[in-house]
Amino acid sequence: YLDDPELASQLAVWVAQTGDMQTPTSDVHVKNLVSMFSHADGINFHGFVQDAIVDDTYIQNTGDDIFAVWGSDFDTRGIVFQ
Repeated sequence: YLDDPELASQLAVWVAQTGDMQTPTSDVHVKNLVSMFSHADGINFHGFVQDAIVDDTYIQNTGDDIFAVWGSDFDTRGIVFQ
């Protein structure tokens, strides 16, 4: 991939918690992610998350959970890891 930068990419995404506790974070799609040797979770959906898909993803050697979902008191639903 070093010879063709169009074949490689690096992306970091962090979505901050909002003050709006009535509207979920929704329609999140993570696709073709490879992550190795991270210091914390691979993917962690926390709080009011609905309708998220994690597809074709490879994660290894995390410092904590590879995949995590915890909704607290929210109606967290529709999260699919495939």
